[in-house]
Amino acid sequence: MQVGDLLAERYLLRQELGQSGTGIVYWAEDQDLGHSVALTATSPSILHDPLARSSFLREAQALATVRHPNIVTVFDVDEQAEFMTMEIIEGSDLAQLLKGPRRLATTWVAHLADQVAAGLDAAHASGLVHGDVSPANIVLEGENDVPVLCNFMLSESEDWAGKRLYASPEQVRDEPATRASDIYALGCVLFHCLAGQPPFTGAKASPEGDVRRFAPALPEAVQDVLARCLAKQPRDRFPTAGAAAAALRSALTPRQQPVVRERPLPPPPPPTGRTSRALLAGCVAVVLAAGITGGVAGVRSVDPAVDSDPSVATTLPAPEAELLAMLPPTVYGTACTPLERRTGDVAAVTCTSVPGMGAEKLAVYRWRDAAAMQADFQASYVNNPDYLPGQCATGNGRHSRWQRDGQIVGGLACGTNTSGFATLTWEYDDRAVQVVAMRSDSDNAALYSWWNEARRTPLN
Repeated sequence: MQVGDLLAERYLLRQELGQSGTGIVYWAEDQDLGHSVALTATSPSILHDPLARSSFLREAQALATVRHPNIVTVFDVDEQAEFMTMEIIEGSDLAQLLKGPRRLATTWVAHLADQVAAGLDAAHASGLVHGDVSPANIVLEGENDVPVLCNFMLSESEDWAGKRLYASPEQVRDEPATRASDIYALGCVLFHCLAGQPPFTGAKASPEGDVRRFAPALPEAVQDVLARCLAKQPRDRFPTAGAAAAALRSALTPRQQPVVRERPLPPPPPPTGRTSRALLAGCVAVVLAAGITGGVAGVRSVDPAVDSDPSVATTLPAPEAELLAMLPPTVYGTACTPLERRTGDVAAVTCTSVPGMGAEKLAVYRWRDAAAMQADFQASYVNNPDYLPGQCATGNGRHSRWQRDGQIVGGLACGTNTSGFATLTWEYDDRAVQVVAMRSDSDNAALYSWWNEARRTPLN
């Protein structure tokens, strides 16, 4: 297969995106339905092995029957197992978020655990085992950073080098992965999020000990939860991923304090009795196609087709081009690309290479008028009980009006969203422009300090 080929008289290969465990991944156009898909061309090692090919086909078809918001959606599986297609997810993987190293906000980690566990339980209920739960295989989708499990993979011939950090003891011994193996790996991922590094860091699987060694403020109960996830014997781990996530949320929740409301998840599909033993394709294509542009809650991700095709980026829609011309590079950088417009927007862009050390990502919206923008500000920040006050000089601690040279410029909101991320929003009433700055931790003070310098530079 190569770029330009038409597969099954339907899928036109537009661009090679990368390599997954299954084979080469392409950005393809589904000419029957008129939308883009990620297409994985199955590797020769699977196609030339009758047992592996049969197993791959059976389990790929099983995964295609699972519909869950936290599992990548498989659309089509070739009858000869030569390729499979799946959704393109706009976002970046959790591994990108953890670079630094970085410890993540506990409220966000609890949210992550809930949703990843829901996806795992749905897969397990369908007889599937993931086999490689790791930060690189959890993509954070869209403006709410919905975790999506990708790269369902389990192969007895799989090289575990580089994956040992999240592999269960039984997998390291070359034993088949089970549901308990996925729960072990989930525990490793959660440890990494809370500690800033995985629990096992050497060539040999030697534990780093109590998570509180790296995050002393965590309750003792959190270590108890992680220790049970990481039990050497599968029988000693939590019975389900959901049970592990619920225990972690309870351990992280201070007594007599309300828990941030989360959107309820649908129940997992009924069991099918299938067992996963094949190497299933995943989201390497998705992350590459999105250009690693997602990953911060509240910022809309870039359309993957725009980011992966340079010819598209040179012909911006006129409203976005006009908005980009307003943004001084000293504040917004030069890596700005279009966003999907929201109701009331006339243009929207995201900037991902922001100068300075405060904001990691910016989303900039131009509204049809100042009144519509201010109404959104009232609903999103002033009257939103889930938007928590941040450590910023914003009058009442959450929202106010900001000034330059003694003149009021627009609204200002500083706080923490429901994912535990620090956000700061400021507006230009005269231009009907709204800017949302993000950090993937809860350090509002650092974000505000950055903005206090950035605000001195007006729009062009």
